[in-house]
Amino acid sequence: MPANRDRKLLAEVRQDVAYAVRQLVRAPAFTAVAVLTLALGIGATTAIFSAVWSVVLRPFPFAHPDRVVLVTDALCSSSDATHDALLTVYHQRFAQQVETVEMEVVLLNWT
Repeated sequence: MPANRDRKLLAEVRQDVAYAVRQLVRAPAFTAVAVLTLALGIGATTAIFSAVWSVVLRPFPFAHPDRVVLVTDALCSSSDATHDALLTVYHQRFAQQVETVEMEVVLLNWT
């Protein structure tokens, strides 16, 4: 019995698909608009997902991102050369005091 029911369902699906194709062939303007709308929707969705993935969802390229710390300073009034020298000194003092630094990156003149 289930095989007979499956054949009947497949025959109905085949009839529905044939009817849909006939209707699309009869109205080429509607078909073109429908296909273009689907293409634009799929393309926009793919572009937005790609942007969200690269900015929000992609995992960090290093282990333990919960242990990342940003150390900054507030030396806005001094010149760039003085600022860089002071920042280097502060960085050296920080590195001497902190023993658990696994990897450090120093960015000078990063605005």
